[in-house]
Amino acid sequence: MTLTPYESSTQKVRLAVIDACTYKAPDRLVRVVAIEHLTGGRGVEVFYSTEVDVDAEQILEQYSWRWPIEITFQDVKQHLGAEEPENRTRRAVERTAATGFLLYSLIVWWHETACAQPAQPIRNWRKKSRSSFADILGELRQQTLQTQSETNLSTPGIPPGVKKYVNALTRLIALAA
Repeated sequence: MTLTPYESSTQKVRLAVIDACTYKAPDRLVRVVAIEHLTGGRGVEVFYSTEVDVDAEQILEQYSWRWPIEITFQDVKQHLGAEEPENRTRRAVERTAATGFLLYSLIVWWHETACAQPAQPIRNWRKKSRSSFADILGELRQQTLQTQSETNLSTPGIPPGVKKYVNALTRLIALAA
């Protein structure tokens, strides 16, 4: 069988479906959908749903809707430091994730409202058509550094060699995203 769970990917899979009960809730059916990827090396994946009246393709489609949320979690952890926070108090622990997601939202909002064009890719990937969060974060860092350098390094007496280093530093800061 061929599935198209995401916008641009088609996957060849072998599919198995069964309705079963769990040990803790023997009166409630769950639909178990197992897929084996025939290409790509992803192996076997199993999905569960309490909606036993829908077919397997609908269950897989509904799981695919969750993918942007997973990407957001990964971006907040990887790029904004929420993966391994070093908190000591209960209130700090409670605030860390919320602050990370708020910061993520503000950065994406800034990109969507204040930038005339999508962020330029930091690294060139084949078939990449959209700006990633790393690209957006790199653009924010570049614009912030540019504003700071215009404010603090715009005096006419700065030698061209120093400007060359500032430009190289700007590129490295963008890559740090």
